[in-house]
Amino acid sequence: MKKCHGFCIVFFILFSVFLFSADADFSEIEKRERTLVYGLESDVTSLIDTLIKEKDFTYTNQLFDIYVQSQNIVVREKIILYFMNAEDYALKELVLETLEDPWDEKKQVVKAMLQYVGKLKITEAGPLILDLVKTDDEAYFENAVIALGLVGGEEEALYLAEYFQNEAPSVIKKQALMKALVNMNEEAIWDFLVETMQNEDENTYVRMYASEALGNTKKPEAVDLLIDMFSNSDINIRVYAIKGLAHFNDEKTIQVLIEALKDNNYRVRLEAIEAFKKNKDERAVNSLLYRAEHDPEMSVKQKAYETLAILNTEAVRRFFKKAIENSKHNTDLRIKAVAVSLEQEIEAVYQSIFDLAKESLKDDKLKNIRYALGKEFAKYKNKAFEEVCELYLSHTDVSTKGTGLDIFITNAYVSLVPKVQAIANNDKEGANQKKARLALEKTGFDLK
Repeated sequence: MKKCHGFCIVFFILFSVFLFSADADFSEIEKRERTLVYGLESDVTSLIDTLIKEKDFTYTNQLFDIYVQSQNIVVREKIILYFMNAEDYALKELVLETLEDPWDEKKQVVKAMLQYVGKLKITEAGPLILDLVKTDDEAYFENAVIALGLVGGEEEALYLAEYFQNEAPSVIKKQALMKALVNMNEEAIWDFLVETMQNEDENTYVRMYASEALGNTKKPEAVDLLIDMFSNSDINIRVYAIKGLAHFNDEKTIQVLIEALKDNNYRVRLEAIEAFKKNKDERAVNSLLYRAEHDPEMSVKQKAYETLAILNTEAVRRFFKKAIENSKHNTDLRIKAVAVSLEQEIEAVYQSIFDLAKESLKDDKLKNIRYALGKEFAKYKNKAFEEVCELYLSHTDVSTKGTGLDIFITNAYVSLVPKVQAIANNDKEGANQKKARLALEKTGFDLK
């Protein structure tokens, strides 16, 4: 019995070594492909989540074939999510075919399909979704209405407005209907929107969405109506009046929006900042700079940074340069200044950003800044980040080096290939060895 027990242990070890060796024969990309084909449901869905997070949309062919063949509902739902994030239309015909007669398909898959056609604005789905809304099946109502708001036109908008007025829907349904109408931008329902917005007996959220929808029509006649709504004592109504006004930049509107930046309620200030983010009106710069420096709410300061970066005036560039270089400035705001400057490609502050990154790489007390900046560098393809990438790759800290690999994957710097190869071929690099191998494969370079 003991001999058998010992033999079993030896066999198990040898078999495990064999499997590991066999797996080692495959590249990191091949391992992922094998997982998709042979892996357990949990392995497949976990990998798809990873691919979405990495924005790696090179597996559409394999996942399309799996979708067609698989009967696993969870896997199919996750694949639809992958194609939706990839903004890939490969599933379009299959989805439209299913939406013509969705009753034999699982509800969660149909709901995922509704998200897919909405995100990709597949207008051919409009009539099919409208038919779904007209049925008595409550399970699809909210999802179908939301999707219809994204793909429907005048006919669908008129139907939703008529349904709202004539079918005595519940408050929850009313809210769903009005949220859909927000996205449809149809003048045909103008009178309905005005009447609903001004009806003080109507549900507050319904009136809020009506205000936003009215602004989305971009008709100049909406301005005075929305300014009147902004005088309401209900904070929610006032916030959504600002949402509606964000589509206009006449003198009267700008004056109201600048006034809203000084409102005692932080939600109103946030929405006013968002409005200037949309209309990009430079008349707000001085007010926004004040909010960025002195507002009592951190969320308002950060939102102000985002909008200022879009406006990108000389005053804004001076402000960001000072914020990034000042070691006594709030750390979160220094990182925010870097993030929005890189996103909007404000090159005037790049050297300040690089100097801060180099400082953080030398001082472990600044690890949080180092990691945060690295994540931002990894988002963008930019030749200017090459030196910083090399410094990250050369660091002894595991997470820092891993971040350097992320920057490399995005940029594929030829000069840094030997450094990545060295990591990929060093068994002491742990998780970064595997990551480096994957980085080389993704960027098209050899292991050696």
